[in-house]
Amino acid sequence: MFGTKVTEMSPLAGFVPAGRPANRGERLCATRNSMQRIVNGFLGILHGRAGVFMLSKRLGILGAFAILPAMAQAPAQPPSPTALYSFAGGSDGATPFAASENQKASCPTQVVTYQFSGQFGGTPIKGNDGLLGLAGEPFSITLYACESKQPFKTGPDDAIYSGIGLTATLDSYNYELPITIRPTAMTFGLVRPSEGSDAIEFEGNVPFACCGLYLRGTIALPVGTLASTGIAPFSQVSIVPAGSTFLYSLGAWQASHAYSVGRAITDPSGNEQLVTTAGTSGTTAPAWDDTVGGTTTDGTVVWTCEGAIVTELSVTGTASGTAGAPPAAKADAVLHPNAVQVITAHADGSRTLRPLHTAPVNLLVSSDKVMLQFYASGVRDASEAHVQIAGQDVPVLYSGASGHFPGLDEVIVEVPRSLAGMGQVDVVLTADGQTANPVPVHIQ
Repeated sequence: MFGTKVTEMSPLAGFVPAGRPANRGERLCATRNSMQRIVNGFLGILHGRAGVFMLSKRLGILGAFAILPAMAQAPAQPPSPTALYSFAGGSDGATPFAASENQKASCPTQVVTYQFSGQFGGTPIKGNDGLLGLAGEPFSITLYACESKQPFKTGPDDAIYSGIGLTATLDSYNYELPITIRPTAMTFGLVRPSEGSDAIEFEGNVPFACCGLYLRGTIALPVGTLASTGIAPFSQVSIVPAGSTFLYSLGAWQASHAYSVGRAITDPSGNEQLVTTAGTSGTTAPAWDDTVGGTTTDGTVVWTCEGAIVTELSVTGTASGTAGAPPAAKADAVLHPNAVQVITAHADGSRTLRPLHTAPVNLLVSSDKVMLQFYASGVRDASEAHVQIAGQDVPVLYSGASGHFPGLDEVIVEVPRSLAGMGQVDVVLTADGQTANPVPVHIQ
């Protein structure tokens, strides 16, 4: 999957690898956003926090998190295993996940790593899988929790915890590279019923491109796998297929919320409702028209029903819980000034790659998309990474581990045309609040 091919980006909001038609989810996101929202998407400042949808019986509290779209593949030489989408904690107006994720380093006891890996069922249990394209594909999901962490809610056979760190890699038949969920805070439950399988549950709500996404997983385990409902390790076991599911949908409706045209939510019946007239929603939920094409007036908003959108997949594979010492503190953020590459995507679909030191960054060709690739440190475990050029926020297309040099990270940013003619300017990286030393570049 991490071959040497450089995947070109489509003009559809920058999310669709060229060479195949856009799927339903990509068309949904690409056609319903203005150019400003596309730029904001690249910046990870996706507006509109989704609400709570279809809460499970036990998991009752959701956080709000942001998603940072990344390039389909880092167009570097040598190539790097980057993700099509990178989900990261934090959203507009919400507390970033950095503080929660750092609980691993500050944990006074052991950190328990819950690892689930396997394959999603080839046919969805419910809904259409066109948005993410996970059916029949492998997955790896990891949750991190401090062994001494206490639940915020307990029942006779369960315990619910908040702020549990999750990372995941989800292969997709829609894309050449996996969907990568970077450190994200989730609500997490451990269940030991008096009858039936033990279970681990998790859920979270994230803005996804044009629309909010809600994720929920239930991993059923053999009876007796969990010694208690406390955070604790267990030996590797096979996931019990009966009762193990992974569900995703658009986010839920919010009261008294300003909605723009193109936003979408999932109503209580599991149908997608699309904003066709912008406005502010009412103080109480409307009576939804669930006829495809039917409209619902909600305050000053008009919604149009697009049909069923909830997708649920079966899960098979293995699960384990291992305990270990907390990791060392994160490395300081560093943006290395050497080996910087200029990547230019041309209108004809071709790309050129050259070292930065050979010539200034050229923004004079209006049809070109120009990017800079830096090697870095202290980025791969960061929940948030921002870059400024000449004091202006620029789109971060990828931030994470480098696929070629072990121990090094990589950052790829787009250089906006608004910076043309700026001359000598500084590039400044900030990762989880740590600001790296500036790297000078010349822009003509």
